[in-house]
Amino acid sequence: MNNEQGILNSEPAYRTGRFRSQTLQHSTFLVRYSIFLFFFLFLFLNSSAQNAIVYNAHGVHPVRDDAAYVVEGGRIQVACGSFASKGPCIFLIEGNQIYRADGTFCRKGRGTYVLEKDGLYRCTGPFCTKSQCVMMLEDEKVYYADGTLCNKTEGAFVLEENVVYYGEGAFCNKGDAVFIIEGDISMPALIAILTTR
Repeated sequence: MNNEQGILNSEPAYRTGRFRSQTLQHSTFLVRYSIFLFFFLFLFLNSSAQNAIVYNAHGVHPVRDDAAYVVEGGRIQVACGSFASKGPCIFLIEGNQIYRADGTFCRKGRGTYVLEKDGLYRCTGPFCTKSQCVMMLEDEKVYYADGTLCNKTEGAFVLEENVVYYGEGAFCNKGDAVFIIEGDISMPALIAILTTR
């Protein structure tokens, strides 16, 4: 009797129901933990991808209108309404190079602009080969420009913190507001948006 009892007690745990219940508990914990991690990762990636929303604005003392663009990572998409619903993709940013996007699937199209320290140049081809100058940056002022040497012509925009104003005349005096930016936006993305005005 004692011998049989000793044999029963020395049976491996997998022959009893204890092993199955422990395995089930561990599996449930791992599944819940994996779901939590996936959900957290999704929220993190979603929040980090959402870089900026660019709103239309008007007036000398800026009044915000509906959203104009959504900048998400290296993508610039047209936005609709006050809740910034994403529309077609218009630009893709790769470093200091700006490419047209196909709109539907946000695939890279032809090279459009390349931003260098002294100005914004048109570019052509798949490698975005630099050609004529379009805009020149001078501190917080943006001027229209032309030629390969980026000759300054007249004022285009004035950048002040998170507001973009029209620039007027040869001295680029601040005019009415054109955009209000919420979030972080890179200079190539901002300049690409300014070329649409």
